[in-house]
Order: sequence, then C-alpha cells, then structure tokens
Amino acid sequence: MQNKYDQNRLNETPAIKQFFHDIPANIAENAYRNTSHFPERASSIIRADYAKDLLNDKQEILNTIHHAQKRGATIKECYLEQIEIWFQAHRQSVKQKYITYLHSHANVASSFICGPANFPVARMQKRGQWADNHYNNINTYRAFSKKQILKSLLPYGDGHEIKTNDPDANNKIKNKIDALEKQRDTMKAINKTVRKYYKRTDKPAPGDGKYEQCIEALAHYGYNQATTEKLIKPNYIGYVVPFEPYQLTNLGAEIRRLKQRNADVANVKQTEINDEFKNGETATISDDGKIVIHFGYKPDEKTRTKLKAHAFKWSRTRIAWVRKLTANARADYYNHIKPMLN
Repeated sequence: MQNKYDQNRLNETPAIKQFFHDIPANIAENAYRNTSHFPERASSIIRADYAKDLLNDKQEILNTIHHAQKRGATIKECYLEQIEIWFQAHRQSVKQKYITYLHSHANVASSFICGPANFPVARMQKRGQWADNHYNNINTYRAFSKKQILKSLLPYGDGHEIKTNDPDANNKIKNKIDALEKQRDTMKAINKTVRKYYKRTDKPAPGDGKYEQCIEALAHYGYNQATTEKLIKPNYIGYVVPFEPYQLTNLGAEIRRLKQRNADVANVKQTEINDEFKNGETATISDDGKIVIHFGYKPDEKTRTKLKAHAFKWSRTRIAWVRKLTANARADYYNHIKPMLN
C-alpha cells in the first residue's frame, strides 16, 4: 500500500510511475531511519529523484540526436533501437548505484535522531562521507554512460563542427559554404533594396511616402514586418544600414576559412602513412582515421615528452601512440615525429 508521500510524488509527476518502484520502499526508508524524522518522506523523494534522472537522461539523448539531425550530423542507422537497448542497461546500472548509496547511507546516524549521548561523531562523519561518495558516483556514471552512447550514435560528432575523419566531411563543408554564400548574397541584396528608398542619413518613419513600399519590398526576402522594421531602423550613429560592412566582412572571412578547410580535408583524406623505422617502429593510418605509431617497446622519456607535446596519446587498447589525423597532425608527424624516429 502506497503512503501519502508516494502518492503525492506520483500525482505531481505521473511520468515517473514507470520507474518509481524500481527501488524497494523498505530499502529507501531504512536508509533514512537514523537521519530523518520522516523516513517515508525521504524515501519518496529519493525514489522520485531516481525516476526523474532516468527520464531526463533518455530525453537528453533524444534531444541531442534531434538537434544533431537538424545540423546534418551523421547518425547510425536504427538509432532508436540502440537507444532502447542502452537505456535498459543504463536503468539497471543507475538503479544499482542508487541502492548501493542507500545501503551506505543506512549506516549513517544523526545525533538529532539518536540523541547526543555518547554519539560517535567522527565515525558518523566518515560514514557520511562514504555515502556522499556513493551518491556522487551516480552522477559520474550517468554522465559517462550518456557520453558513451552519444559517441556510438554520433561517430563524427553532433554537427557543431565537421570532423576531418567524417567520410562526408567535404560535402558537409561545401553545403555550409553554399549556405553562407547564399546568406551573404541575401544580405547584399537587402542593403541594395533599402538604398533604393532611403539614403544612409535618412530617418525612415511610417507615412513618409516610402516606408510602406520599403517594408513590402523586404517582405519578399521572407522577413515579417517586425524584422523588416528593425532592418531599416537607424543604427547607433543614425545611419540606415540593414547589414553593417563588418558583418559582410566577417561572413566573407568565414567562407574563405571553410574553403581552405575543405582543401585541407581533401588533402588529409589522400594522405598515406606506412613508415617503418630503424629500430622497428612503425607508423600507419588506422581505419578510424588516426595516426598510429607502434614502438614495440617503451620509448624513453624524451621521446614520450615529444609525442605528448605534439598531441599524441598512449592508447592501451592499441598498445600504441595515436593522434586523430588532421592537417595539423599530419604536419606535426612529418615535421617533428618522423625526423625523430629516423
């Protein structure tokens, strides 16, 4: 039978019902019996927190995938099924960590509940710290678990940036360049349209004979009236300039940067490294786009320091030093690492 605290929690947030009873009520109540005057209420709160954590974790993954789709990121096929498989394992692990925390907290007592006479303050402080560590482990695990599933579903990132090892990197960069060039052309066209009606030093105002015509002309670019009115509002020095010269300059600089990046990515994709050195070391490019250096022995401290200085990291799974293949990584390899190994 549910107590009033449980019922209140479920009434406040009905969505938590599917997970609320994962943690047995008696375990949660026992955890707070020596630290709370109302262990049933504390039990209700912690189980609701657990359920909300699960709901938030799953929703965060779905939201990230949704936004990544809008940005054109590469997403693994059947991602919804993979999310469900991940979530079931995630749920069991989070549940177990909550129960571990509750068992640990059951050993904690408060002098307000047990009384101050002969109360072992130092011992309870230590037990309280252990319980806090178990609670912190819950959030640490949740963050790690979400990071891992997103890394699996979005092998080339969430679309905020285009990674060099993305097989479709050149097309994505080109699409971004095309979009920015179209945006720049539109901005120039709007400036030109406004200039047909107003000089820079004019003061646009409704009823001046040109205001409504200008608004109507700008509507063809897909702007609503509120936005078009802002476009012809004089700037901080009183000039009518819908898009400032610095905005067009910055946009042009970004387009040039992306064009150079596109050329760099194309060059990187054509890079082949298959080197063998005098002491048996080898350097190759892995299938997942990393420069991989196998030594076959532990390099001396000077060599390790230089590798680290050029962003190479030790991989225990590959038993090698690795760095993601980029234009900078390629340059560092040829200019610094290869000469050192020769």
